[in-house]
Amino acid sequence: MFFVFSYAILGVQLFGRLNYHCVVPETDPYNVTIRDLAIPDTMCSQPGAGGYECPSNMVCMRLQLKPQEEGFYGQFSDFASSLFTVYLAASQEGWVYVLYDCLDSLPSFLAFFYFVTLIFFLAWLVKSSIRKSFFPLQNVFIAVITETFAEIRVQFSEMWQTREATSDHVYTQKLEKDEDGWKLVEVDKYNRAHSNNSLFLHTIVTSLAFQTVMQLLILANAIFHATFVFYHDESDQIRKIWYYYVEVGFT
Repeated sequence: MFFVFSYAILGVQLFGRLNYHCVVPETDPYNVTIRDLAIPDTMCSQPGAGGYECPSNMVCMRLQLKPQEEGFYGQFSDFASSLFTVYLAASQEGWVYVLYDCLDSLPSFLAFFYFVTLIFFLAWLVKSSIRKSFFPLQNVFIAVITETFAEIRVQFSEMWQTREATSDHVYTQKLEKDEDGWKLVEVDKYNRAHSNNSLFLHTIVTSLAFQTVMQLLILANAIFHATFVFYHDESDQIRKIWYYYVEVGFT
């Protein structure tokens, strides 16, 4: 409970009320209509503040919205709503929308630090510190993290297990037990009648090193895409061209 309350308080201190929106210049902050907002409605920050900057035909304005108009979903306006947001992030259901709002409103490192430590580190701290507690939030933390790491453990165990057995054949076999006893079962039904070149390529493609390199390239591609930003000026078009050629290279 200490860590849950700590992150709820930290969320209020770091983010507070996220009420800056991109609107048309003549908007009345006390009487906002849907025609005044960007499509879709976008959080923002003042120029140079580190968040999202509105297009040139719009301004970033602090709107005086009622709680009913602003909504109670994923907010850090007060301790109660921040506590609910912590619970929401722990369940890993819909928390990314809260992350996007924080990224648009404040410097990105604050949001990344808060949510990464909340989801991963806080979950293990809660699991180890209140293991004997029956508070439902603990079950959410433990269930999410346990399930995630169980899937990762299974994938790595399949990846690193012995993939070749001692045999006179050039294809992969594994030892299995059924109702008739132990026997060798062919895993890769590769046609051994292929040429030596095909066999060489097949060996490379099915190797652990090749699969690891491919996974690292996919990860690098995802990280590269995440770095793309819009500044709403002539540099956007130049950046699109560079990103296009890099994407062609990844492909």
